Amino acid sequence: MPLPLTDRQSQILAFVQRYMQRHNRPPTMKEIGGEVGISSTSAVSKSLDALQTKGYVTRTPNVSRGLRIVGSQPGSSASSTVSLPYIADAFDRHPASLRKVSDGTLHVDSSMLAGQSAADVIVVAAGDDGMTGEGIRKGDRIVTHLVAAKDMTSETLAVVVLREQLVVRFIHFARRLWHVKPVARHYTEETFENGDSAFFPLGHVLGVLRFVAKTEASPAKVRRG
Repeated sequence: MPLPLTDRQSQILAFVQRYMQRHNRPPTMKEIGGEVGISSTSAVSKSLDALQTKGYVTRTPNVSRGLRIVGSQPGSSASSTVSLPYIADAFDRHPASLRKVSDGTLHVDSSMLAGQSAADVIVVAAGDDGMTGEGIRKGDRIVTHLVAAKDMTSETLAVVVLREQLVVRFIHFARRLWHVKPVARHYTEETFENGDSAFFPLGHVLGVLRFVAKTEASPAKVRRG
């Protein structure tokens, strides 16, 4: 059984997975640090060492992008799948109840849990295009590690309930306010007081699932090379 991860290690592993899916190469330590708010590359290196010790990644010494996720290479053995609750929307539901209700289930590869217990992970549908710059589109299924609000005060990529809509945002807590930042320019950064009924943080983003329509996958619409 994989050893459990700290929240910081989970954030790093989830970012590495997203980055490799998007760029087909691992990130550098500087890129990882910039994502999770660590200015010291030696501190990033220590976290990667811990992930390697726990069996989640391997590292090639003295190589800038010498990071690999265990089990992601061709020919590696398939990992198991887990069944997770799927939440389509938050309309007319109390945010706290989303941990207990669902619109169905989705089966995902256990590696997407990034070491978290399946009991603390759900899948939600992204309700808008506020994070297209991060590769997250409206309708994408977001694998979400449920975390108490008091444990999400440092800047993180999170799933939140925003006016009864499930969305992904960068959030952090400072000066007694939640700062909620989209990436798309036509969406507005907002702030909320603790307990504001219009905002509720659910948890960290672990991964993104996308169902591709036939029109998107058509050979005539796919650029090659």
